[in-house]
Amino acid sequence: MSDYEPGDVLIVRFPFQEDTTKMKIRPALLLSVDDDTYTVCRITKTNRSGTNKGEWIHSNTMVGRELGLNCDSFIDLDTIRRIKASYIIHDKSPIGEYREFDKLLSKYDLEF
Repeated sequence: MSDYEPGDVLIVRFPFQEDTTKMKIRPALLLSVDDDTYTVCRITKTNRSGTNKGEWIHSNTMVGRELGLNCDSFIDLDTIRRIKASYIIHDKSPIGEYREFDKLLSKYDLEF
């Protein structure tokens, strides 16, 4: 049973697409949970607005503070991975929450 809910922001070991044995520790938005498998999308400092599906968030806004991020960030819905629970760095609680989660998925007609 997961302690996490879709919309939570987690710190994870995020696998590279080219070589899934290589990973980068980064924040990720939890999209869904299925037993011990988590579907997440990366959160990056690079603004990919206009090229990737997602949302640019300013860290000094209410939403930015709720996400728990320390810099302006892009929630990248084009870069999604399925990871194991062992890839999550913070064991007990998410670093933040994206309250606009359902709205974001609706905007791009996505379901998880």
